[in-house]
Order: sequence, then C-alpha cells, then structure tokens
Amino acid sequence: MPGVRCLRVWHAGRIVAINIRDIMSQAKEQIVTASEFSKGLIDIREIDLIGGCSRSPNGRYLLCWEDKDYKGKKRGGQRSSGNGRLVLLEGSRLLWQLEFERPNDGVVANNGVIAINDWLFRTNKDYNKGTHLKGTFYLISANGEVLLAETFRANLDKCGISPDGTKAWCSTATSNFKEHSRIVVNYEINGTIINRSVSNL
Repeated sequence: MPGVRCLRVWHAGRIVAINIRDIMSQAKEQIVTASEFSKGLIDIREIDLIGGCSRSPNGRYLLCWEDKDYKGKKRGGQRSSGNGRLVLLEGSRLLWQLEFERPNDGVVANNGVIAINDWLFRTNKDYNKGTHLKGTFYLISANGEVLLAETFRANLDKCGISPDGTKAWCSTATSNFKEHSRIVVNYEINGTIINRSVSNL
C-alpha cells in the first residue's frame, strides 16, 4: 500500500525533502457507496463518513474530507486534538484514506492530484503565544503520496487546482505575520518538480 514517507516542503527559499511517519490508514481498498445528499456534502456509510466533497472535472475521482475527530468523540470544527481524514474514491472504489488535523477546501484534478487546506489544531498555548493564525497547504498524488506541504503563519482562505493537475494555488487571510498575510501562492507541478511563486492580494 502506498504511504506518506517523504514530504517536499518549502523551506528557506527552496523545496526540500524530509522523511516523516506513514500517516496512511491501513484499511484495505474496498467498494463503497457515496451518497451526495447536498451540494458539496457526502455520506459514505461503510466507513461512517459525513463531510465535504469535490469531484474531478471528468468525474473519475471523488475527494471527500471530514473535519472532525472521526476515531474518537466525533468532535468537529475548531479543536486541539482528534484528527480528521481525507478519502479518495475512483468510481465506487475507496483508494486510500489519510489522516490530517482539520482538512478543508479540497479539490481534485482529472489525474487525481489533490489540493487541500489543513486548518490545523489550536491550543490555549497557541492563543497565548499569538501563534493561532496558521494552516498547511498540501498537494497529494492519486496514489496517496504527499507531493508538497507548506505551512503558513496565517489562516488559509481557499485553494484550487487546474483540471489537468499541473497548476495549483492557495491563498491566505490577514495575519500579523506580514510575509504570509493576504497572499496567493501559485504552484507549477511537473511530476515531482514543483515551482512556486507568490503575489499579494
């Protein structure tokens, strides 16, 4: 089963590769029924998931996310613990499931490449230290490999990806960290090579 073993992270002006723990769930590939009961909302009873969703323009892939403690007390929204999850379907096949803190705003391209914002946990210590404005933007391949992760000292606003999966972007909200306040970051994706540029809103 594919897993997350390498992240390409933007650091000090360049993309660097780092090894991290495998965060992919060990559930086997299975057939599920995804019922979209409202625009952008999905119910997958086989895995007890109710959350947001986005389809690729060609209809091949369905991306689903759940911003709540799906393993524990089912707490949703702002919290300090209890991972949410991200799920990719191809037709009725559940391809993989990844755990993130607070996945939101997901989009998927025709080739299965995904852009997703993680709004991250916040603790009392974060608020006391003034570090509560933060978020991580991810690019993930169709087989569940994390291609890129970039953390900002600002809340993430939106993200997007081109239909062919070669271009992606994310934007940030206002922050007291000027470098990350109200910016749009554009990414050009060429396999494992990702170029990055920044503009102000």
